Amino acid sequence: MGKAKLSNIFVWIILLLLIVALAGFSTGGFGQNVRAIGTVGSKDILTQTYARELQNELRALSAQTGQAVPLATAQQLGLDRAVLGRVVASRALDHEADAIGLSVGDEEVRRQVLEIPAFRDLNGEFDREAYAFTLRQSGLSEVQFEEQLRETVSRDLLQGAVGSGATPSQTYVDTLYNYYGERRDFTWALITEDALETPVGLPSEDQLQTYYDENPDAFTLPETKRITYAWLSPAMVADEIEIDEATLRQLYDERLDIFVQPERRLVERLVFGSNEEAAAAKERLDARELTFTELVEERGLSLQDIDMGERTEGQLGDAGADIFALSEPGVVGPLPSSLGPALFRMNGILSAQETP
Repeated sequence: MGKAKLSNIFVWIILLLLIVALAGFSTGGFGQNVRAIGTVGSKDILTQTYARELQNELRALSAQTGQAVPLATAQQLGLDRAVLGRVVASRALDHEADAIGLSVGDEEVRRQVLEIPAFRDLNGEFDREAYAFTLRQSGLSEVQFEEQLRETVSRDLLQGAVGSGATPSQTYVDTLYNYYGERRDFTWALITEDALETPVGLPSEDQLQTYYDENPDAFTLPETKRITYAWLSPAMVADEIEIDEATLRQLYDERLDIFVQPERRLVERLVFGSNEEAAAAKERLDARELTFTELVEERGLSLQDIDMGERTEGQLGDAGADIFALSEPGVVGPLPSSLGPALFRMNGILSAQETP
């Protein structure tokens, strides 16, 4: 127990010395060529990370006080040192996680990325363009962000294990102990040709030929080709390619349906055999005898069967005007459709989008 306490004290002394050594840094003094302000073990304390954390604290303090807080005031309050201490502590945990081989796989990183609301579109789905744009606005590449996310999740695992006093399972302990502690005893004897009563002797030409003929695969190599190639990826030449305004404009115009999207509606369509059947079903809905979902199930269908997804007014044909007249989700009909009279349920309004 005494050695453990001494080791912990030694670690904290190193951290305090590092904090003192770096205390004079501020965002105003960082040059563009200064990538890191220090290291903790194998982990660099990136200038960009410290500056971003400090800016976040300044914004939070400004929001609390209702006025902009200059950096000089924050330094007087010790805010820069507090942020530096937090960043150093985080990188110390990252170093420890790396030292013990604690990390998470690509699948967990992917799951974490998909759960971040800032990367989703209006339908709540992951938007690749929003992901790249948001990271560019934050001054991060996708590789940098995903690596930081991987370290954050690993750090949280380490903190959770230490904080909760987690102990390994007995199976895990036994497995490690057996791996390092188990031994095998064996006895062996060297047998040479001297131990044979009758020497093997040399094979005759006929024996060699017979063996060769019976085992052609052992003496035959498949046909091979010698290939020389050069690998050229877009990333290697991207910085050397200059794209003029006309080319950009042409590409934008070719993908106009991506960058300019009209107002849309999330629509479901329940088709009937006649207007009378559709009108009778609408009356039952208006009288609250059943819900729309129950009406769909009554006809032996599921909501997935009748889902039309996003539709513009023009895509809905003659029913478009009535559906777009709704200012909130609801059911309209009977209205004409390509499959016959139908009731339409509008579930959501997607505003027009234009990316200049």
